[in-house]
Amino acid sequence: FRIARFILKYRFTTLIVVAGLTVLLLSQAVHLRFAQNLKNDLPKDDPEIVFFEKFHNQFSNSELSVITVSGRRVFHYDVLSYIDRLTRLISGVHDIKDVVSITNIYEIVGTPEGFEVKPFIEKVPKDTKKLKELERRALRNPEWVRDLISPDGTAAAINISIELLRDDATFRFRVVKDIEHILKKNPPPEGVTVHFTGISTFGVEALKTMKRDMKEFAWLTPIIVIITLFFAFRNLRGVVVPHAILFTSVVWTLGVFMWRGNAISMITTMLPTLIGVICLSDVIHIITRYYEESYKSRDKKQVLENTLAHMIEPCFLTSSTTAVGFGSLATSRLLQVKLFGYYSALGIMISYILAITLTPVILSFLPLPRAGLRKRYQTGALTKVLNSVEDFVERDRFVVFTITAICVIAAIVGITRIRVETRISEFLPQNSPSVVGLRFLCEKFAGVSSLEMTLSGPPEIFKEPEALKAVSKLQDFLESLPEVDKVYSFANFVKKFNQAMHEGKEEFYTIPDSRDLIAQYLLLFSMTGREDLLGAFINYDYSWTRISARIKSMGSKGHLELLRKVEAWADKNLPKTVNGKKLEFRTTGIVKLYAVITTALINSQLKSLGLALVFITILMIIHMRSLKIGLVSMIPNVIPIIITLGFMGWLDIALNVATVMISCIALGIAVDDTIHYLARYKHEVRSDEDRQIIPAMRRTMLNTGRAMVYTTVVIAGGFFILSFSSFLTNRAFGILTGVTMITALLADLLLLPVLVRVFKLR
Repeated sequence: FRIARFILKYRFTTLIVVAGLTVLLLSQAVHLRFAQNLKNDLPKDDPEIVFFEKFHNQFSNSELSVITVSGRRVFHYDVLSYIDRLTRLISGVHDIKDVVSITNIYEIVGTPEGFEVKPFIEKVPKDTKKLKELERRALRNPEWVRDLISPDGTAAAINISIELLRDDATFRFRVVKDIEHILKKNPPPEGVTVHFTGISTFGVEALKTMKRDMKEFAWLTPIIVIITLFFAFRNLRGVVVPHAILFTSVVWTLGVFMWRGNAISMITTMLPTLIGVICLSDVIHIITRYYEESYKSRDKKQVLENTLAHMIEPCFLTSSTTAVGFGSLATSRLLQVKLFGYYSALGIMISYILAITLTPVILSFLPLPRAGLRKRYQTGALTKVLNSVEDFVERDRFVVFTITAICVIAAIVGITRIRVETRISEFLPQNSPSVVGLRFLCEKFAGVSSLEMTLSGPPEIFKEPEALKAVSKLQDFLESLPEVDKVYSFANFVKKFNQAMHEGKEEFYTIPDSRDLIAQYLLLFSMTGREDLLGAFINYDYSWTRISARIKSMGSKGHLELLRKVEAWADKNLPKTVNGKKLEFRTTGIVKLYAVITTALINSQLKSLGLALVFITILMIIHMRSLKIGLVSMIPNVIPIIITLGFMGWLDIALNVATVMISCIALGIAVDDTIHYLARYKHEVRSDEDRQIIPAMRRTMLNTGRAMVYTTVVIAGGFFILSFSSFLTNRAFGILTGVTMITALLADLLLLPVLVRVFKLR
């Protein structure tokens, strides 16, 4: 009672402090920044990130986007002219590192003096015969087919390398917007279709989608909450007070989030919605208890003091267990999941403080509920439903156990079918321009994803024929894999040099056996002034070379299998030394990062869920002051998670960056109703002279059960709002978590009372 009296005594001071902090943090919350760089999902000191950065700084500090032009023969004058025009215009966009198309590609040809690097097309010819000859030569070049031109000659690709000078979402947005502006100002010829896709376009579409989702959720969440609260309390007080707490909690959480220099990601876009709906749990329980106390007394001060005295402890426990559920995600190696877990936990504790202080302060300025509401409270439809539920539980506990057992067994079978898969093309709607473009690209050309590999050794090692033959051997193996579309390496250039010096004969497209001859080729090529063409595949002292494989669009599972296959082959077949010099093989690139993230995903899921279970169980045992009650109370909270995971397995819903968080979050939220139920049950049993279980359970069901239904509807509704997200992963997360909340409510209303009876908990 002392805390309650203190809060009410200093209610004006409380309002001033809360208002001041809200204004201060609102000034931070409105400055939202957005993040979209995959490598930022792992710690900067992670060995894979360190090597990835080193690799990109040396060879390819850029990311690939592709424009495809299709619908008619590429080597038609107006189509080829259009490709040439786009190539020239896009080359002029700031921060574009390189643009390569069939109209600006170079050929290496031999001359009496050495080599000549000359354009394949100096000027687009109008003559049909010349166009036919160019088409014939292009389609005979294996390095260009499925890279710059489709095998059937009906589609061409413009490969755009966007320089990555900084991790700034607005930077990519500007570059992609400039390219889109060029495409809009230069419509294709009749019968020609243009697609623009790639890593950058996915990132920009994701950025637009994040902003759109944030705006939509900003009005959808209040609508769901208003409707639910109005049906729950049927007056303005029951709608306005929770909304005041909701708004303040979200502002404080986002304010701290932005003040700490963080940026919104695909995962953290869910923060405002989640904090908003979860904070309502405490508020609804407090207001429900306030209504109940107001029917016993018309002394406003006494009503508020009694309400707080009964609600401070259970609300603290519900908030702390929910915070533990979310906070366990902060143990993840994935930085965005870590941030989501940390700030969700922080936001939940902020909302608890505001619920306990601001709710009674606001209610103290309002009149008590009308006495006439009591009749509606006691005889309404929800009361009848709760009475029927209690009757069923008393009468048919065996049926409850049987249904629960069947559901759990079916779920366990489903869990064995769960696949771990993160597929970037499934993040966005399947009709989005980037996804449509990617599907077409994968059909006609090499995929946009690259498996990057390197071989390294002492200086000059890649002038040794044996070292280059090792590169060529690896390339041959990669090209034999069905998952691989195209492979590029420094060995390709050496083979071209050898072929060019032998009148272009195909049988000379090989690595020479002489080190001196290779060195001579490199010297001659340096005289052309186009050494920059080699820079993407070999470093300055010939000690480190890159092998790049463009692969088919696959999910993280396919990437992981491909990586293991390549690494196993390399370990077995590549030489460890060349002429006594050590040769080291490594894989890297975006594909490798996806594989690392997938592994981290599995580990973080198991670790986070395990930690959440342990800490929440300990909190329950401490709060209930009983080992038996604490352990039994976890049963109706673990079962809904098992059922949801089984549901995912049966419906083939992948465990990915978003859905991996469901178990920890659901456990943290679902346990709230259990805590309120058991806390009220203990109070009812101990206030009964005979300590009778059944009457105490009925009173608990009719009073706390009401608030449990209201909070579940609000929280599940908040999660179901995510089903309107443009991110398919967020949709799955919202629907599955909402279903878990409803399952948890059923477990608390049906299974928990049966367990209380069976174990004779008092």
